[in-house]
Amino acid sequence: QQQQQQRLQQHQHKGGAAGAAGVPETCLDSLVLGGGGSGGGGGVPTTPTAGSAAPIAVPATAAAAAMAGRDEAASPRGRGLEVGPLMASYTEHAGAVLLCAISPLGTLVASVDTSNTLHVWSCAGSQGIRRHSMTLPEESTATCMTWVPPQDRCVAVGLSSGSVLFVDVRQFLPDQFVEVLGCRDVQALACDVTGRMLVCAALTDASEPVATIVFIDTETHSISSLFQPIKPGVIVQSLAFNHSGSLVAGGCSDGSVHLFTPVEPRVAWSWSAHFGPVYGVKFTHDDKSLVSLGGDGLILRCQQQQQDHAIIQLDVRINTSPAAQWPGLRRLCVDETDSFALIPSAAPDESATPSTLGFWHLRSGSLAAAGAGQGVGAGGVRGAQIVCTQHANITSVDWCTAAKICVCATDAGAVHCYSAFVATE
Repeated sequence: QQQQQQRLQQHQHKGGAAGAAGVPETCLDSLVLGGGGSGGGGGVPTTPTAGSAAPIAVPATAAAAAMAGRDEAASPRGRGLEVGPLMASYTEHAGAVLLCAISPLGTLVASVDTSNTLHVWSCAGSQGIRRHSMTLPEESTATCMTWVPPQDRCVAVGLSSGSVLFVDVRQFLPDQFVEVLGCRDVQALACDVTGRMLVCAALTDASEPVATIVFIDTETHSISSLFQPIKPGVIVQSLAFNHSGSLVAGGCSDGSVHLFTPVEPRVAWSWSAHFGPVYGVKFTHDDKSLVSLGGDGLILRCQQQQQDHAIIQLDVRINTSPAAQWPGLRRLCVDETDSFALIPSAAPDESATPSTLGFWHLRSGSLAAAGAGQGVGAGGVRGAQIVCTQHANITSVDWCTAAKICVCATDAGAVHCYSAFVATE
């Protein structure tokens, strides 16, 4: 670990000096992070994960050129960001809100609190209107949650018992329990864009837990396949399908990222990305790049060029350490133009739970510039930041870019909805 830190400092020094000109090929590791961006952020040395094929080194200049080509070819491209003001607040939770998720069409929000109660409510008015609520099984607590697209009709909740609960929000009845035998603690959930396949990451009930990747058919509520591709002791904390449904990305507690294939479950590729847990992964909308958010306070973008992978470090450094205690913060929200990321962060003088939401520009690597809104109620907008007041801290976030709405939950028992609109060129 000390050697890795020393190499990191060396690469950062060289990256700051070389900038966009790149690092000489003799300095490259098996995976290359190109310099550039504002301030010339240096490369983080990475190595293939054990058991993976060794990738071919790509010069930093080639990585930077590939990234520049990707930016120019992006369609549509985010031109600007408009944030706020507060649209609606839901305050009927009995305790701190653990998880929140907005539906695919942006009409409903699901949220779970520390009393183990699931609420589904509408954010159409200034006050959130509760549609339904139900108490989750007493022997379990909610660990993760996602909606099943493409309609606003079903939400899937991962439980600490190792089960996945599907809830039909039309009748608001537990539609089906899918139990992963021999497992506990569902750590992450993700659904493909068609809503037909759900992937979950659970842990085996053993002294040294093993991560189990499970693919579930959402129509028959049956397990179609499962496998254990990760070494014991490593937890898969975040999952994401690509838009074609052919790959699943998993971010792990040891800083590695793995790509899985759903049809014949196997590891297609893996690499070390972060010096710390990977809290969020997200494919870009052309499925050519993967963006990851790590506990080291960095956002990285990995782009595949045929058989080569080049990692571009975006100069986005935030305080992500509080994400460990709130599962709802283990999520990376990116808009449909792959231009902005919504990330909770602590105030500059704080190290505790984050109290602000920042919209970060993924191309310039800086906090986005946005028209300032007016502070409203328990939450306000300050430029490109949403600030929680009344000593409330953010515990979970989500962003439905199709409906131009972002939601954030707090430990004060409230969930707030804000308008967040990305203008395109």
